Amino acid sequence: MLLAAMLGVSSVLAMDDELNNPLTCNMTNFKRIVLEKTNTCSACEGIRKTPMCQTCLGRLTQKYLPRQHRYDNDYESAEMKAINELETTLTQVPVHTAIKDLPELKLMAQAEIQAFTTYINNLGTSRLPHDEQLKRELEEKIDLGETVAQLTKVFTDLPKIYQIHKDVKAEIKAKGEENAEKLNTLRKFKNGALARNRSAYDADCVKRRKEFKTAKITNYEHKRLARKKLAIELKMYGLKKTNKPASADSMDKTLAELRPNYWFTKKVGQFMGNKYRTNEMERLGFAEKCTTCKDSGLETCERGNPNNTCITLGCSHSWWWNSCKKPCTACAKNTQEVYLSERLYTSKAPNGYYEEGTACQLKAIDNKYFGRTPKATIRMYDGKTLTDIPSTRLLRTRDPRSPQMDSGNAGSESPDFS
Repeated sequence: MLLAAMLGVSSVLAMDDELNNPLTCNMTNFKRIVLEKTNTCSACEGIRKTPMCQTCLGRLTQKYLPRQHRYDNDYESAEMKAINELETTLTQVPVHTAIKDLPELKLMAQAEIQAFTTYINNLGTSRLPHDEQLKRELEEKIDLGETVAQLTKVFTDLPKIYQIHKDVKAEIKAKGEENAEKLNTLRKFKNGALARNRSAYDADCVKRRKEFKTAKITNYEHKRLARKKLAIELKMYGLKKTNKPASADSMDKTLAELRPNYWFTKKVGQFMGNKYRTNEMERLGFAEKCTTCKDSGLETCERGNPNNTCITLGCSHSWWWNSCKKPCTACAKNTQEVYLSERLYTSKAPNGYYEEGTACQLKAIDNKYFGRTPKATIRMYDGKTLTDIPSTRLLRTRDPRSPQMDSGNAGSESPDFS
């Protein structure tokens, strides 16, 4: 309990009951606690088996929690918060490095100690001249009686000291191994629960992507017909048959320069992905082109990374060979706000992913050959820059059904894919 108080563990974890305190209970009870908090089946331990587990009927969970929304988990968020606290606590448990081996001392047998005591006693009663001289010089410098008593006590207690040291060291080592086992067990079931819910979430997203693809193609066609209509109106105005139509805005003009317009350029544009990219740029309201990074969103760092701006993991920032990257400085001016259409799983996120509906800034969109999905570079509002994000995972307006919307606004409306 003292350990729990020192490490600031919440009241959920700091329980008086030894059986329910994960810091002090044995491994059997610890596993039971973690399985309950992650809602993992205790029979199959969250592992899909053949034949199917008859306890959870293949759900891999202890209790059934219906998923009302695609971002819901099959465990309570408060329980996972307790699991995260416990993981932090077990990680921070101090290792007692002070328990080291004692110096090896030559232990005296009881007979040797007794022989030494007898010699000193005989020296005190001897009347021989040399014995009296030795006794006199010893007593001038030390208290023989006290010294013999202390020496006898030291060699009598020394074996006890070694035994206590051995027992304590073994106990601490066993406790450290137990904490390590608890931490591994906790992470195993926690990761299993997260993976289980991610699989369920991804399965829901596959269905939503079909809905999104249909709406996206409709949006592309609508924009194409609107451009064609404007071109016809401009042509009719040139023949003095109609009033002057509304001119295209600056974004339309910029995209017109990027969009393939002739038969040959259209074919090449489909191969190089320019047509797909301009369609996505128009959908997201983004019409920026960067010559510095060629729309990749990244540029090469200075040699040695003097400003500590590199985002390449594990880069050595060599002065002689430098291939590490940093966010493009020319794209920093692009602040078009877009929203995630679904969760973005990345180790850079605080909890392992950014929730759908999270706002971010669109920095660049790069084309991909063979009609593959264009890749976007975005900057999250926590300062993280993410690259190679499929542009189809971004929305110009937030989905009303996303968890980032207020509960009062989250109704049964359809998402706006424009």
